[in-house]
Amino acid sequence: MRQSKVSRIETGRLLPSVVDVQQILAALGVDQPTQADLVALAQVANTEYEDI
Repeated sequence: MRQSKVSRIETGRLLPSVVDVQQILAALGVDQPTQADLVALAQVANTEYEDI
């Protein structure tokens, strides 16, 4: 993932996809239970965003 994309995610200019979240969490070495929780939140966020 490019640094520019990470920057757009960090500043809120880009909603990360579920895959983006998975890649970031894996790169950071986040434990599996936390990853599952955060991926679920990303799925909800993307679903709600698409419904608007």
